[in-house]
Amino acid sequence: MKIIQSICTVLGFSFLSLNSFSQSETFRMIEVDIPVLGYAMPQSGGGGILVGFETRYNHSDQLAFGINYQQAIMAGGDEFTSVSALAHYGLVGEYYLNANTFRPFGGLGLSGFAVANVGVSSDFGTIEEIQGGFKPGIVPRIGFELGHWRLAAEYNLIFGTNTYNPSYIAIKTAITIGGGKK
Repeated sequence: MKIIQSICTVLGFSFLSLNSFSQSETFRMIEVDIPVLGYAMPQSGGGGILVGFETRYNHSDQLAFGINYQQAIMAGGDEFTSVSALAHYGLVGEYYLNANTFRPFGGLGLSGFAVANVGVSSDFGTIEEIQGGFKPGIVPRIGFELGHWRLAAEYNLIFGTNTYNPSYIAIKTAITIGGGKK
């Protein structure tokens, strides 16, 4: 986890020194989504909330690279209730379909997930399992920006789990600071 944090920090500061390398003719070089707020839906059913932030470097009018941090808390299940807390740090790339005010995009992220899960039986309220650890994952996403407002849907696919699958779908929104038209 410390390695991912270090990489994200180095990349974040590297973005600040890349001003002369930005080839975007229409948009400002750096954009920050803060706060990122959303709804998380685990594969097992149920729901939860997520918060986070994201910083992107607009390499060109169509291509952006960035770093993100996100936390999600989810609960769900029928006869076996599961409560999960996840945090992830990651790198993300996005491709924008146009350079208009309404900008649809698709993207892919590589993330490291810190996962904690407690499973409780609804029969007697006993704790059935506790899982946790650091897991790798990928995050495909689609969405759009409309001026400085952003809406996205992503699937957080987490690898390396045995009995519990913490992967989830997220619908999130944010206000984008910077990154607008020059």
